[in-house]
Amino acid sequence: MSFQTVIIRGRAAKDPVLKYTPEGKAVATISVAVDDGYGDKKSTIWVRVTAWEKLAEVLNNYVVKGQEILCEGKLQHDKETGGPRIFTRKDGTTGASFELTAYSIDLGAKPHGQPAEVEPVADGDFPF
Repeated sequence: MSFQTVIIRGRAAKDPVLKYTPEGKAVATISVAVDDGYGDKKSTIWVRVTAWEKLAEVLNNYVVKGQEILCEGKLQHDKETGGPRIFTRKDGTTGASFELTAYSIDLGAKPHGQPAEVEPVADGDFPF
């Protein structure tokens, strides 16, 4: 038996996208920019975060572009490549994004110093 947990902290690149499966389950996705290093050595790792059911609704209702977000979950691989999703940037260089299925999300500071609207929550442990 194996077990993995990945924790990332970054900023929401866009507002979340919420959809529903044909069975009515909520699923939200968001791209999170995770910076590594500083100055000339700074680089950004892109992580696509997916949340399901109530956690998806919380993500959709309370996270906005530019907001700090901490996610804990399971790292997923691209079904076609068996690794990260490869993409081409506008400048023609190649990049990679990783996928994380979240089971807990901690909402950080919103852009422009606005406070987060809810306390940190774990999947199934909601204040409402």
